[in-house]
Amino acid sequence: AVDPVQLVIERDWSAVAFWCEALALSVGGSLTLPGFVDPSNQGDSKVVHYFEPLGIGHKFTEKGLVLSKKSVLTPGHLHYNLQGEPDLAQPLIMTLLLKKIPFEVHGLETLRGKECDRIAAIAEVADALGIELETGEAHIKCSHYPDRFAPISRPLQTHNDHRVAMSLAPLAFQFPITLLHPSVVEKSYPDFWQHWAQLV
Repeated sequence: AVDPVQLVIERDWSAVAFWCEALALSVGGSLTLPGFVDPSNQGDSKVVHYFEPLGIGHKFTEKGLVLSKKSVLTPGHLHYNLQGEPDLAQPLIMTLLLKKIPFEVHGLETLRGKECDRIAAIAEVADALGIELETGEAHIKCSHYPDRFAPISRPLQTHNDHRVAMSLAPLAFQFPITLLHPSVVEKSYPDFWQHWAQLV
């Protein structure tokens, strides 16, 4: 479980997604992120709504944004369009995969041209887990999951991409993993691993 923790992070809503992912894949707990307010003019602030069906509750207090794990109603097939928030794709899709939730995510036109081909990076992890994905130029779809995930037997590539690295970290709640070149997080969130150490 994640003990109640307060993390002082830069007020970048796309960074919140990785902590939503971490809570969703943990067995419980809560996080307080000071400085985040509602409403926000950042499109990525939709992240708290995107993670609600995945078991993450949120509220705004005088201390900031409080994220908490809640009991999940088993969701059906979830549909997302991230055309306006493509930076949320890695943590959101990794959470959907690890929680074995059938989904379709569209609006991913820009992902193949980021620091790496982020659609291919997601497919690579899915393949390592024994999950079959349907991928296109702008979408990822998953309809079925194996009864058990395949064991991850090799170090995971971060592909010199900060968002890939941060989205892979919460897999450690379910599997022993090793990340190659974890320092790539320096690009957008240099304190990520220090904050991660507070969490675990």
